[in-house]
Parts: sequence; C-alpha cells; structure tokens
Amino acid sequence: MTPRRTGWLAGLLAAAGFLAVSHALHVRPGHPIAERTDVFFQSDAGGLIQDAVLNRDNRARGTHPLIYPLWTRPLHALTRWISPTFDPATTATFVSRLLVAVAAGLGIGATARALVARGHRPDRTIAFTLLAVVANGHTLAAIPDHFGFSVGVIGLAFATLLDDRSVRFRAIALAILAPLAFGITITNVFLPLGLIAVLVVYDRRASIRRWHVVAAVLTIVAVGCVVREIVTIPAIQARVRERVSLYLNLRLVDNPISALGYSFRGLVDAAVAPTPRVLRNNLDRMPMLTYESDAGRRSFWPHDGVQTAGALAWFGLLVWGIRSGWRDTELRPATVGALGWALANAAFHNVWGDEYFLYTPHFALPLMMVAAFGFRALPAHVFYPSIVVVAGAALHTLRQYHLLLNGIVE
Repeated sequence: MTPRRTGWLAGLLAAAGFLAVSHALHVRPGHPIAERTDVFFQSDAGGLIQDAVLNRDNRARGTHPLIYPLWTRPLHALTRWISPTFDPATTATFVSRLLVAVAAGLGIGATARALVARGHRPDRTIAFTLLAVVANGHTLAAIPDHFGFSVGVIGLAFATLLDDRSVRFRAIALAILAPLAFGITITNVFLPLGLIAVLVVYDRRASIRRWHVVAAVLTIVAVGCVVREIVTIPAIQARVRERVSLYLNLRLVDNPISALGYSFRGLVDAAVAPTPRVLRNNLDRMPMLTYESDAGRRSFWPHDGVQTAGALAWFGLLVWGIRSGWRDTELRPATVGALGWALANAAFHNVWGDEYFLYTPHFALPLMMVAAFGFRALPAHVFYPSIVVVAGAALHTLRQYHLLLNGIVE
C-alpha cells in the first residue's frame, strides 16, 4: 500500500473512531456533556456546539482565538446541508463532532503517511492509528473541543518534519502552521517554531543561510503582530487575565518532586489514563469527571490492574521507540522534537493548569509517533500482543468514563 493510500485510510479510520467514541460518551443534545463546558474534564465541548453553531456568546476566545473565525463558516455550511434532516440541536452537535473528528483524523493520517514514506509497514502504521485514536479519544479529541483541532495541527507539524522534501519547503510549511497553532491554543505556537529550529540544527545538508534568518524573523514578527492585535481587545484581555489567575498552580516551584511525578504520569497517561471520579470542583459546583482518582490527588499510581498492564506495555513501546528513533539519523530530529515538546508541556502545565492530564492531547500524538519508530524492528509475537494490551487498557478506561458519565445528571 502506498504512503498516500495508507495516510488516507488512517485518517478515515481515525475520524470514524473519534466519532464512535464521541457517540459512546453520550455527546448528544440534552446530555450535560453537550450542554455545559465543564462536565468532561472541564472541556469546552458545550461551548463549541452552542457558540460556533448556534451563535451564542462564547467563553473561550481568549485562549482559542482563531477557532471560531476558522471553523464557524464550515460548521454553518454543514449545518445548512444537514438541517432539513435533524432538529437544530442535533444538527449542531453532529456537525461539531464531525468537523473535530475530521480535523484530528487529518493530523493522524498525515503522520501515518509520513511514517510509511519513511519505510514503515502499512499494517503497523494502522496499529499506530489505533493507538492514537484510543489515546486521544480518552483525552478529549473525541468530543467537540479545541483539543481535536490541536491534534490535527500537531500531527501536520510532525508529518512536515518527517517529510523528505527540502529544508526550505518544510521550514516554510511549519512557519505557515505557526499562526494556526497559535489560534487554536495560544501556547502551541511554540511547537512549529521549535520544530523549525530542530530542522535547521539537525539537517546536515543545510547551513543556516540568510533565508533561514529571514523566515524566522518574519514568522516571529507575524505571530507577534497577531498576538498584539488579539490581546489588545478588552474582552480578550479580561478573559486571559481571568484564566491565568484562575489556573496558576506553580507546582514546579512549590513542589518539584510532585511536578516530577506528574510529568512521569503524563508520559503514561498519554496512552493509558486512570479511572477518574466524579467531583464538584468546578466553578458552577456541578458534577464533572476529574483525573483525581479514588486513591486521592497525591497518589503516584492510581491505575487499576488492567490499566497497569497497558501502561507497562506502553512504556516499553515508548522506550523502544525512543531508542530506535535516536539511532536512526533520519528520525532523530522528530524524536528530539517530540520529546522536547512533551518536556515543554510538562514544565508549563506544572506551572499553569488546573488538571495536568487534561492537556495530554497536546503531546500524546507525538509520543505515539515516537513509539511507532520502533514498531518495524519488533517481532510479530511481541508487537501485536503489546498493541492489544495497550489498546485494551485504553478501551477499559473509556468504558469507565462511559459508566461514570451515565451517573452524571444535569
């Protein structure tokens, strides 16, 4: 199977998988997950459905400034096409789910295409797709939320880094992705800019020429201008100040040991998360799922037996992938970029963010990609059972989410 066909197949399977998970998690009119902005790990799912499609007042433009300008028009176009069949609420929910699933599937499909182009087997690349779906499915990409768009842009960025075209082409493509990444989640702008730096440093065929400097300066200036224009809007200024003050945790400063434990858990939970519990710790004091487990906030290992088996298998795949990616000079830049991005997220979300593991979609797909670097060297009797154990554990966690959501009433 050609890289292009594998990419399209992986993207379609990912989008279909996200829609299936979304359906299983009750993303439908009338359920709190589609009506509120905090029932599923304080996500903005209800906000996207109601604001972008039903034109209600939005609560999250300060930190996701381009989601609505970029995606409202296609959402409205899909709504007009589907509305004769369903009622407005059902249409709004469905088109939001569909567009987020397609965006996330695009990033996963692009990464799968790049893996096959680098010599990976199509069947094992489809296994990578399965892991990406179940991992990101349990951390918000499966529901209408900005994380799904982030998965798409992050996947495109790493697919660009893996591409075998010229340094100039890839640097320009990453520079184009930078404003888009910024518009979906402000801090994500550092990913394309960081990957440009990794690209220039590691490509031995190229030196740092004037056009590198010019491209970097123009990108930084463009992003700076966009940031300046956005943050000068009074409503956005107020929203940014509110979010910064509300979610500042300073864990890295106040308790470095705890921050280290959270960071290690982040590597594991990117694929296999623990079972959460329902608490009323949001602003509205309504029941919501949280990553705090029954073992308590300070528990280092809240996973049950099934999740522990999946976590151990996943950690083995990740370590093997890091080894393979580092030893392959063509894959080393992507390996360094993915690990650097995970480290940057660990540092940032141990300073800001109410629930650290809420943000795993920002680095789960790059970690899946690095794990996939080792797939081709694994014997079949090790590879396939490992995939089954990891995917089974992630699906087990999804099942726990399903049961807990059934107990949440509006």
